Amino acid sequence: MRRALAVVGLLLVLLGGSACRVDATVTVDVADDGTGHVDVVIQLDAEAVDAIGGLDERVRVADLADAGWTVEGPHRTTGGLASETTDGATTGVTGAQVAVRKAFDHPDHLGAVLAEVVGPAAISDVLLVRQREFAETTWSLDGRIDLSAGLDLLADAELALVL
Repeated sequence: MRRALAVVGLLLVLLGGSACRVDATVTVDVADDGTGHVDVVIQLDAEAVDAIGGLDERVRVADLADAGWTVEGPHRTTGGLASETTDGATTGVTGAQVAVRKAFDHPDHLGAVLAEVVGPAAISDVLLVRQREFAETTWSLDGRIDLSAGLDLLADAELALVL
């Protein structure tokens, strides 16, 4: 999994210097019994897809599946991310999307799944607490995310040796 995150990090570094857009959304869904799943959706605009050389064989997700993530994509999207034209107007463009999901079977396991998304050095003290009131269960999430190390959070020593 660490290698998969490093590849995503390298992708973001390569795309950082170009005029393209990559959006990532992380969603946590918790059931009344404390089980749930984490969803991550990454959307690339057309320029980002071009910058990585297209989708075929360039976006590899096998490591994610091997680590227990359910993977949808990558696949092309239409009318997805808006892109500014030279006159400042925005238009829907063809881009790409990858969506991944990983379940957790106990509230204490959420932190480990989130650490797979942002890296274990970036997240700590994750606590998912259940509060029960008459006919209602509420979950609250607390924790610390420190992204001050920037893209170094996604560094992978093994990948760095290969590169």
